[in-house]
Amino acid sequence: MPPILTKIVLIAIPLALYFEVMVPLYKGGGTLYVPTKTITGMNRLSSEYDLAINQARDLVTQASALKKQYEEMPQETKDKLNIMIPQASSTPSDPVRVMDEITTVITDAGFSANTISYKEKADLGQGKSGYTIGFSVKGSYAKFKELITALQSSLRIYSIQGISFSAAEPQEGMPQGLVDFRVTLETYYLK
Repeated sequence: MPPILTKIVLIAIPLALYFEVMVPLYKGGGTLYVPTKTITGMNRLSSEYDLAINQARDLVTQASALKKQYEEMPQETKDKLNIMIPQASSTPSDPVRVMDEITTVITDAGFSANTISYKEKADLGQGKSGYTIGFSVKGSYAKFKELITALQSSLRIYSIQGISFSAAEPQEGMPQGLVDFRVTLETYYLK
């Protein structure tokens, strides 16, 4: 073979390999060789994995800091937190106890509860569940505002979902101007 032809072949083979193998590795297309993932795609995926790993490390660091803060809290504060959003395995999430707490708030505000009902809520996600509680009371608007204030200042978290009211039926021996109030609220606990 003439030396010039050998030089052309030796230049043509690397060029062909470059355009048929290396370019498809970077760009993802080719005629002879088509890779399943390109190098740029794998680099992008690698950087996404690195970002996810760094975020996971940050979350672990935050969780450790929160755990340390929780462990440093006085027991009294931990008890208050357990009343606010109790664990499912602890007594404060018991529906009887929740109903008792609502009844206590109602009677402390100067009302007698006409009806109280509850329904356990389906799983709310993120390890939470709760109860929907409904009750009705009869009294003046000023006293009802006191009841709402008492619910707001309670250690347990209550989320008022609805309030409806209507003029109470006049009854003998009862003062005029009473209103029937119907309250629907939710309270939560951790599973």
